[in-house]
Amino acid sequence: MPQTIWGPPGREALLSTNAGKNDRCPTGKPDARRWARGRRASVITIGSAALLIWAWLSGALSPALMMTSPAGRGHYDPESILAGLIVEIDGLPVEGLTRNLSGLTYASPKNTLFAVINNPPAVAELSTEGVLRRLIPITGLKDTEGISHVRDTWFLISDEKDQSIHLVQITPDTEKLTIDSPPILKLDFGFFHNLGFEGASWDSRHDLLYLVQERLPIRILFVDGLLPDPSGPERSLSVSSHALPWPHRLALLDLSSLMRHEISGRLLLLSDASKMLFEYNAEGQLAYVMRLRAGAHGLRAAIPQAEGVTMDHEGRLFIVSEPNLFYRFSQGPGSVRN
Repeated sequence: MPQTIWGPPGREALLSTNAGKNDRCPTGKPDARRWARGRRASVITIGSAALLIWAWLSGALSPALMMTSPAGRGHYDPESILAGLIVEIDGLPVEGLTRNLSGLTYASPKNTLFAVINNPPAVAELSTEGVLRRLIPITGLKDTEGISHVRDTWFLISDEKDQSIHLVQITPDTEKLTIDSPPILKLDFGFFHNLGFEGASWDSRHDLLYLVQERLPIRILFVDGLLPDPSGPERSLSVSSHALPWPHRLALLDLSSLMRHEISGRLLLLSDASKMLFEYNAEGQLAYVMRLRAGAHGLRAAIPQAEGVTMDHEGRLFIVSEPNLFYRFSQGPGSVRN
């Protein structure tokens, strides 16, 4: 039976399963010095492993892991849509909201933003200045985490707990949303109900829905044929996935949201745990790493819990963070407000 150096008090502790007479002093007592050296080595090994795990889980290792990519080493793509952004609205608390501010999308017809609150479920319409215009309660959903504008007054909303996607209409007169029809998409993540959909982004140019799975595993899902064009060719519903390179998955720790930038073909991946925003080009190569910590891009403090990201037609970047914080970045030097 395997033995361990951690013997209970009053009993011999052997260094290995092959320990024998040579491991004992002539008196027959355990070799205390060898036992002590083995114990110190074990403590150092366990302590080092614990420190490494802590560094990974805290995100301290994320910059080092990203050094495997040129963008992670600071050699970013000159066509990056994130490079050069400076914060101009820094952590503005959204008046009228107190907690659980989550996914975010930009609706160009009204030049406005729509966010979701996951508990209790609701949609919040925000101005590009971070002012709450209206709050729309939702009944029929449990854990709204993502929202994406499709066209006109139509939006897609993801429910993480039910692992479902719903098509809803939000008009200027909408005061509440009642979800009583089946979802247009439902996926099965097994027992990991709280590690499912964390963000949704609709690509109207290719009629594709992009989803991110938070953890176990971290991955991007592509849904084709979800909203087929009646005047176009027939397309069947299909779901495929893409796993990021291992160093990127380890650096990200989680995925909290994403945004498909249609104009450039870029894909933005937001990680709350790592406090990073990744930009991938159309070929799937990492183009830029935007750090969401104090000092980066003019931030006075780290974004505490980034949950939603989007951009407008002017190239301004918007991020919302729990509990109710609003951030806006634009190109070039800007005045910082909060």
